[in-house]
Amino acid sequence: MTTLPAPVILEGEVLTRRDDVRVVVALHPLRESRTELHVPAGSTLAEVVDLVITLPGCKALPKDFRLHLDGHPIESKLWSKVRPKPGTTVALRPTVQGFLAPLFGALTAAFSSLGGLFSGFLGKLVMSAISFGAKLLLNLLFAPKPQKLEKPKESYSLATARNQAAPFEPIPVILGRHRISPFYGALPYTETIGDDQYLRLLFVWGYGPLQVEDIKIGETLLSSYDEVEIETRQGFPDDPPTTLYPKQVVEEPLNIKLEHSAGWQRRTTAENVTYITMDIVFPSGIVLINDKGKKGPWAVGFYIRYRLFGDTTWIDLPQLICRDQTQDTRRFTQAITVAAGQYEVEISRAQAEYEGEDFTISEDGYWTALRGFRVGEPLTFDKPLCISAIKIKATSQLNGSLDTLNGIVTSLVKSWNGTTWVDDQPSRNPADLVRHVLQGAANARPVADAGLDIVALQDWHDFCVMKGWTYDMPRVTAASVYDVVAEICAAGRAVLIFKDGKWSVVWDEEDTPIVQMFTPRNSWGFEAQHEFRELPHAWRVRFVNEKREWREDERIVYDDGYTAENATRFEGINFPGVTNPDLIWKHGRYHIAQLRLRPETYTFFADFEHLVCTRADRVRVAHDVMLVGLVSGRVKSANAGTQSIVVDEPVFMEGDKLYSVRFRKADGSIALRTVITAAGETATIVFDGSGTMPEAGDLFTFGEAGRETGVYRILSIEPQDELTARVTVVDDAPAINQADTGPIPAFDSLISVPFDPYAQPPSGLGLVEDVYQEGPITYAAVYLYWTPPTLGQIEAYEIEFRDNADPAQRWKPGQIVLAPMTTGVVRGLDPGTYSFRIRTRFRNGDVSRWIVSASFAVDSILNPPPDVKNFRISTLGDISTLSWSAILGPALTYEIRFVPTGGLSLEWNSAVVLVPPVSGTSVQVPTMIGTYLIKAVYSTGLKSENPAAVGTDIAELAGMNVVELLTEDPSFAGTRIDVAAENDILRLLSNNVMAKWETLADVVSLYAGDGDADSVGMAVSGSYYFDNNLDLGEVFTSRLTAVIDATGENLGNVMSSWVTLADVAVMDDSSPDDWEVSLEFRTTLVNPALDDWSEWRPFIVGDVTARAFEFRVLLEGRSTGVDPDFYSMITPAVRMLRVQIDMPDRVIAQEDIVVPAVGLDIDFIPPFRSLHGIATADQDLATGDRKTITSKGADGFRIQFFDAGGTPVQRTIDYVAKGYGRMLQ
Repeated sequence: MTTLPAPVILEGEVLTRRDDVRVVVALHPLRESRTELHVPAGSTLAEVVDLVITLPGCKALPKDFRLHLDGHPIESKLWSKVRPKPGTTVALRPTVQGFLAPLFGALTAAFSSLGGLFSGFLGKLVMSAISFGAKLLLNLLFAPKPQKLEKPKESYSLATARNQAAPFEPIPVILGRHRISPFYGALPYTETIGDDQYLRLLFVWGYGPLQVEDIKIGETLLSSYDEVEIETRQGFPDDPPTTLYPKQVVEEPLNIKLEHSAGWQRRTTAENVTYITMDIVFPSGIVLINDKGKKGPWAVGFYIRYRLFGDTTWIDLPQLICRDQTQDTRRFTQAITVAAGQYEVEISRAQAEYEGEDFTISEDGYWTALRGFRVGEPLTFDKPLCISAIKIKATSQLNGSLDTLNGIVTSLVKSWNGTTWVDDQPSRNPADLVRHVLQGAANARPVADAGLDIVALQDWHDFCVMKGWTYDMPRVTAASVYDVVAEICAAGRAVLIFKDGKWSVVWDEEDTPIVQMFTPRNSWGFEAQHEFRELPHAWRVRFVNEKREWREDERIVYDDGYTAENATRFEGINFPGVTNPDLIWKHGRYHIAQLRLRPETYTFFADFEHLVCTRADRVRVAHDVMLVGLVSGRVKSANAGTQSIVVDEPVFMEGDKLYSVRFRKADGSIALRTVITAAGETATIVFDGSGTMPEAGDLFTFGEAGRETGVYRILSIEPQDELTARVTVVDDAPAINQADTGPIPAFDSLISVPFDPYAQPPSGLGLVEDVYQEGPITYAAVYLYWTPPTLGQIEAYEIEFRDNADPAQRWKPGQIVLAPMTTGVVRGLDPGTYSFRIRTRFRNGDVSRWIVSASFAVDSILNPPPDVKNFRISTLGDISTLSWSAILGPALTYEIRFVPTGGLSLEWNSAVVLVPPVSGTSVQVPTMIGTYLIKAVYSTGLKSENPAAVGTDIAELAGMNVVELLTEDPSFAGTRIDVAAENDILRLLSNNVMAKWETLADVVSLYAGDGDADSVGMAVSGSYYFDNNLDLGEVFTSRLTAVIDATGENLGNVMSSWVTLADVAVMDDSSPDDWEVSLEFRTTLVNPALDDWSEWRPFIVGDVTARAFEFRVLLEGRSTGVDPDFYSMITPAVRMLRVQIDMPDRVIAQEDIVVPAVGLDIDFIPPFRSLHGIATADQDLATGDRKTITSKGADGFRIQFFDAGGTPVQRTIDYVAKGYGRMLQ
């Protein structure tokens, strides 16, 4: 008996004819166009490639192709062994051959790790011009869509497009908000009601639901037309059917003249019609006109018959009689109800045309339309559509067919509102639209919620709201879901990724967490590539502009430093779905910044530590090849008590630099500590302060503070064997996100120069400002001091300085300081902001790097001295001592002024100078009732901003006697030069006077005059001479005081210049430095008529010896304008102006004066100006003695004594005489 072998169980699956594999092929390596086909499942990849090379236009060989299966590269040696499963996608693209092969091979490798994204998207990058695609877009983390080289297919989305029937085109998908011209959902047809013709139309806006608004015909609102009805179904599943276009209608437009001699005219309807209508039109009407021009009725008859297509028997209708008496267009419609089928219809004229000459007859009729109506909905589609049915009167409104209807359409999608997802909301947000594309009705394979990274979409939605990103695109051509989603992501500064098996996105967040740190200790095979790009001066961006009714537009986005005047190098770039010109500019600036700030790519290999990273994640990298970070290694031990660590690689520190250590702990967390600088080499690092401590074995990197690592973004991760990967990163460059708000900063590579202990600069550079005088001129100087380096043979130190206001930023040579001196000085500086730098020059000719100071303000020469502190008064009799705290400063003095009690305001400018400049910290002044003011004064004339004040109300012990009070206010009747008195106020004379106006018509306003320079503002300075001057008659010593009340007025601060009353800070906005009032006087010792006067000198409160006085006051404004038309907009306003001449009480006393019997003349030397009285104390008087005082006056008196009998006798007296004034001549 023969033993049969055991049956073999074959494992596999049964494939049907419907099971296939999608194949996407780019037939040319540099073109975006591609071919899509489906091959039966079960074919090997080698069979797929053999099929592809037979396609028309394919010139590549099998070896030229790179193949990806669902995003995974498959080596050619495996093609014959791999059979793709049903539903998978095979992507094929030939590589560039010849001298360009290495460049594009590298390009393909750079993007290969992105799988499906670049199976389609890589082509979009590569198809651009080589200078643009290969050089400019290679390293972009969030790449835009390049400018297409091929002419794009015309899109119905343009506002200027026309409605058209597109029975074989995809249903439009509206994403965002856009003005579009919709497709016809069915062919338009006409109907006649009475004498008017109506048009019925059905339009398809796209997959529902949608929001439709602002419907127009051309540029005219649809609502502006007469007799128009519209039904719009938004595209919800429960929408009712339309009533304005309830059936399927097939209309054949005709223009057949119906003549009796022509006989029957035949046409055939569409299939399966159940209702037929025919239109007969008389363009010139139906009318009989006799020889007198009178109209009469006329009739024309027509025979109509029909039969089922293929039958031989005709069915006749009653004769159609068309009767009227008008020359206007007349329309007649004949309708037939039939069984479902296709029919032939014939029409012939019943009577011959009138050929007589007695009348004029209008009777030409035309068969203009044949319609067939079918039972059933006009649209049959298994998903809800947004449609509009319209019935509109065509007569006298429309010219031909209606093919320019358009409207603004907005997608209604599931939208995130910040807390939950809400259905059917109008949205332009890219995150909402990505979810809609993946789950909406237009997707044949919608993705379930479990296949979406919902949280990422929510966060991205919030980011798009914050930034204002939108996507608006009506999609009318077929495209893969992946390509559409990738394009939407680009509009929201994001890229599509697959994360944990889900559709997800990553976007250009500025402060995402750092997920990993790579150093030479956990990476290898480091490579760096720098692209030396010839960057464009500007992008030329074509887009559909929503602010111009969605018409095609162009915006030029310039790089910093370029405008339309100097830009010559332009590159094209597209931002699909971006319709706002402001967003176009922001995206353009962003991508200019990407090109400038991400010029380098860095590639290295890493083990499983790369697994925590995904595309666009932020990582920290330090490597000696790229000169980022100085030393990397592992921590050997850590001491929390001393806050120090011991590392396995020694570090070098320079004394003038700050350092930090960044380490990664075992749990993956990353910490940063600042280091206490210890110049030299060490393996022990001491941290500053307390904080997180690493443990033995932790990864560390050491470098200058802020440069111990660099922050980079993951561009790609290419898996390798044994859980290793090839990682490519680009610079993080956070300044990219500010490119649309200001200038783009220069690229910073974060390179740190390795430490050389024998070529170090000085450290601890310090600066001190000083002010010095050379003659009458004050200058500024800056002293520098530093600490010398510890190693090397130092010859000298070189100092340079730079005025930061210099546009060229040129460094100027300063002092060369020979070692071992460690101080220097830069003199002769003008006020401003400076930078200083110093370097070491060694004996072997080498020099160190420069150590540069921070910006240093040299402003003491410009700044006023501080306000005086501790201003005090001490009074003793008629002398008061003023004292104050000293202020340090070069050539500093103090100015003291006085305001009497009668003054109305404590204005420094109108106060009277009391004493000349004082250099000490105390001075004695006359005791007066009022307020003393003091300011510190530099030699440059700058004074303290605010005066210190001290007042006294202590009356003088000697008393004061007012001899004269000169009062000029309110009339100010004295002599005025460039000043005017108006409304009891003395001001500078206005330039705006009628005498200077050219003509009255030229006067702009009473404020501005005629606008000429000579009538603007007022005089810069003027003077007023007192009307009341004083002659004492004799020479006396008098005490002069003054009372001046003045304020500053700004001529430009008028109500007409105020924007709002709330904006007015103060009614008087003049600065005390903008105006000045000063009192001057002159004296004479002789009769004023002799005109022998002294020079004018500043008025100072104090005692003056003179016979006569003259006074004047000087008014000063702030000069502006151009020579010779200087003018002032600020004027002093003097309200009170008075000078008081006082003489103090004077007492003359003598003791034990012997008065002889003949009497005694006693003289007052010098004589009083006025004598108040005399008192005597008589000595040794006898009973009955008496005295006589005669000749009593200002110059003295005579006294004589008599006894009881009247005999003159000698006696002794003491006397006191009291008065005021001293007569000196």
